[in-house]
Amino acid sequence: MPRLFVILALSYVYIGCAVPGPRTVALVDGRVVRVATASPEERAAVVRAAAGPDGTGLARLEVLPPDRDAAGLVAAGRADVAIVYGRGVRDLAPRGDRVRVERAPGWDRVYALWIPPRGRWLADPVFRHWLAATVDRAAMVDLVLDGVGEPARGLLAPGGEPETAVSPSKRPFGAGSLPRLSLLFDEGDPLAVAIAARIKATLGPEGVQLALDPQEGSRLRQALDGGEHALALIAHHPPVADPLLGLLDTLCRVSPPDGPVVAEIARATRSVGRDARMRGASSVEGDLVRDHRLVPLVRAHAWLATASSLRGIHAGPWGEIGVERAEWRR
Repeated sequence: MPRLFVILALSYVYIGCAVPGPRTVALVDGRVVRVATASPEERAAVVRAAAGPDGTGLARLEVLPPDRDAAGLVAAGRADVAIVYGRGVRDLAPRGDRVRVERAPGWDRVYALWIPPRGRWLADPVFRHWLAATVDRAAMVDLVLDGVGEPARGLLAPGGEPETAVSPSKRPFGAGSLPRLSLLFDEGDPLAVAIAARIKATLGPEGVQLALDPQEGSRLRQALDGGEHALALIAHHPPVADPLLGLLDTLCRVSPPDGPVVAEIARATRSVGRDARMRGASSVEGDLVRDHRLVPLVRAHAWLATASSLRGIHAGPWGEIGVERAEWRR
């Protein structure tokens, strides 16, 4: 039997605003590879790519229904591959005989707040600065990510992050005038759900009345357009081959495609060469972070969990999982 390949790639297709692109999986030694996914959005991306133009690719792959415990499915022998974050990594440690776990930085996620500058509070740069300084990033790493991550200073990969340290500031409101805000987040992303709850727990004692507003991931921008007191929690995958287009993909989920932020990124895309494009992306991000319209929170470290019976899988630097040398242990 000829050797076949499995590549589960996080890439992008760009038509106007960027949208998640193909992830493809093929047979290994004639056997189906079962991929566990944690959210409907991730599962849909895998299914679209695996089907291919003729719709036959799904015969090679079983994409399991979304399950927040994707790691548990691999540990229980009901899946072969999963990307794992936070507590799921710790839970797999005692199961080394059934599951191998290795670092997969190409699948890291950076979570951040997107704050449209409008309404009484969010339009106030002093309030945005206070909010950015008040959120407890260390507690998010410890309590949400179970220590498997770090506070984020920017969305982009190391080396391209702007200087974004935020110093504490005095609370810019009194007891007689407390901010009432709503936080939008992707209800299908387990980490986003937990981070949103942590933000509410942090800001509540400070006097901010924060309502949690779960949304479908694809509806964040539409929901933001409907409220002047709303901010959003977004997730960014830093290690993409083109930092500008990766940043564009993330910000298009919350910023109007004909707005100034997208226009600024579009101008920067005229740069040629990865270094120049990284500088362009860092410049755009730096302006947003300094104005506290974009507030980086935490970077969730990703790990590749693989059934011990499946050998040769490796995680690449740009969000791909390749098994060109993979084989089942007999």
